[in-house]
Amino acid sequence: TLCNYENGKNIPSLENIRNLSIALEIDELEFVKEILDLL
Repeated sequence: TLCNYENGKNIPSLENIRNLSIALEIDELEFVKEILDLL
């Protein structure tokens, strides 16, 4: 599922981010930080 923010951008839900970070074996917080940097 996608969460829609006020700025109109779609970002993955935190649950999906977590699952993806686990699947990719990367640090969750770093991953979230990088996504937020893209917004």
